[in-house]
Amino acid sequence: GRLIPDPHLCGVAKLLGRHYEAISALYRLLGVKVGRYVYWPGSGFNFTEPDLVEVGDYVVFGSRSLILTSNAHHRRQVVTLEAGSNVSDRCVVLPGTRVKTGAVLGSGALTKEGTTYEPGTYVGNRGNECVQLKKAGVDASEVKETSYARAFGRRREATYTVLPEWCHIVWSTASISWACIVTKLPIVAGLMLAQLYFMDDWHSHSVASALLVPSAFMILMYPAVLCLVLCMDIGSKWILIGRRKPGSHSWDSSSYCQRWQLYLSLAPLRSFEGHGADLLDMFRGSQYLVWYFRALGARIGKSVCLYPNGADPMMTEPELVTIQDGACIDEAAL
Repeated sequence: GRLIPDPHLCGVAKLLGRHYEAISALYRLLGVKVGRYVYWPGSGFNFTEPDLVEVGDYVVFGSRSLILTSNAHHRRQVVTLEAGSNVSDRCVVLPGTRVKTGAVLGSGALTKEGTTYEPGTYVGNRGNECVQLKKAGVDASEVKETSYARAFGRRREATYTVLPEWCHIVWSTASISWACIVTKLPIVAGLMLAQLYFMDDWHSHSVASALLVPSAFMILMYPAVLCLVLCMDIGSKWILIGRRKPGSHSWDSSSYCQRWQLYLSLAPLRSFEGHGADLLDMFRGSQYLVWYFRALGARIGKSVCLYPNGADPMMTEPELVTIQDGACIDEAAL
């Protein structure tokens, strides 16, 4: 089991950008049959048997879905996602499932083992079968390029400057590198301040002073770095994204998706306290979290409690959210 990479490919996905062609190349090396311009989820996949997964051209994934290729009786079957199919958020795709071109597994869909899903939209599960919400039109079986494929495949035809994939790799790698530096910043800054305090003369001070003074500076530096990280996080949101507006923002007609991905690449900065935990988890259920989302543009009333038990994810587009007085939101997606 240790030889099988985790959903983030041992951290490499974060360096390369979680959604792009470089991720497809890595999955091909593991044995997954992957087509062109697949839009991978930010949460990644943990393919325990990658050789039994087939993903066609232009497939689009939502986040936090599972693809299973064996059942409780260890019977293994191929999972096939045909070109132009769509697997949305929090889906569970069971062994032997075939999702045809034009079929959409909506959020929370649970497929039936060994079943083929014709063009249409499916959600949830009732009686051991997905619920079909809508049948597709007669032309749904035609493979069509996604807006993401058009943006990266025909960059010159886009209405804005589409950054090539290597730019996203450089940006993501730089963000991870800066996050690593920020993680050690309180300790390094505390030691440097202690060095200045002692004027390079540590030997003339007691052992207790030599231990307590650096510790005090380190403790003071953590809230200082926290404030710095929050300013960088909130500031980068307004610089890169600005104020969001309702509407459709596809990859080939609007720079919104690109700017959003650049902003999301900076999220590791919020994990500066170590152990991979987001600093927002320290604010759960407090007024500090309300202030944070207000700073990002959310309209939030008085006496509001946000995510006392956390959420995955917390609200992703705060400007489009209005929460009135006295509301409580917990473990919910907005």
